[in-house]
Amino acid sequence: TQTGHADRTITIAGIQQDFTGYLVNGVSVSGTRIGQLALNVSVAAVDQFKVVQGFVMPSLGPDPGVVNVATKSGSSAFHGEAFQFHRNSALDARDFFETRRQPGPFVRNQFGGALGGPLWRNRAFFFANYEGYRQRLTAPQGGFSPTAAMFSGDFRALPAAIHDPASFSAATGRRQPFPGNVIPEARRNGVAARLLDYYLPGSDYNQRPLNVIRQPRQTQVADQGGLRVDVPLGAAGLVAGQYMGESSQVTVPGIYPLTGLYYTLRMHVGGVQWTSNLSPHTIHVLQAGFTRPCLFYGGIGEAGVQNRIGIT
Repeated sequence: TQTGHADRTITIAGIQQDFTGYLVNGVSVSGTRIGQLALNVSVAAVDQFKVVQGFVMPSLGPDPGVVNVATKSGSSAFHGEAFQFHRNSALDARDFFETRRQPGPFVRNQFGGALGGPLWRNRAFFFANYEGYRQRLTAPQGGFSPTAAMFSGDFRALPAAIHDPASFSAATGRRQPFPGNVIPEARRNGVAARLLDYYLPGSDYNQRPLNVIRQPRQTQVADQGGLRVDVPLGAAGLVAGQYMGESSQVTVPGIYPLTGLYYTLRMHVGGVQWTSNLSPHTIHVLQAGFTRPCLFYGGIGEAGVQNRIGIT
């Protein structure tokens, strides 16, 4: 249950992914799941990044591995970009367990854009970005189930006998097997019969280890955006304020009906930074940040709310 979204963990220098921290403009964006990145900053918004390992300064947090990201800011001229990344299964190889000749459907679209420029000429600048992510993937999954005949009470394929629990004899300490290893319809439990609707029968009981192969569709939908405003204060320095948010849903169905995992993640990050020069050799940075990551596991699981304020 400590597993979150896919592609949200990074292992640095062989340490466990639980001990990797993530910072965006000095604000921690680690999620409520162990070692999870709760805000996957768009490539259009990243200005610089640095991976730190081993001994780190206290301002970077307690983790022995840190991914430190700085986002872009606006300038005195307008600059923008738009992008679209598309991938599909046209050139993919067929999975070993695929039952069809062609690989299963796979479509990924990653799109977005960014724009930055003057908000008030020579007084304030802005930078805004958006990114969307859509993915549909079918991957073969295998399992082992009783056959359709067994679902109807016919266990003749079993080498061992099926005994009638109502035929127990206290004198012999034994029970009698069902005739022909078939459970009569009148003796089948009604609740168990309804539960069989949520399972798939196997093709052959002797086909091991897998006699059920399915290709459920996995989906991932994510949207994120952000806005940053920089205000020069002349000799007093520079003040920057930023908000970034992301919403993402991942559905990973299981091999049987109404089984699988569902993740919903929402992340909100806000921060204010004041940078000033105390002397030609000394820079002073004051930061205040707020994060609110929420992740629901299985649609109903646990929700985490985390508020942090850091001053350096």
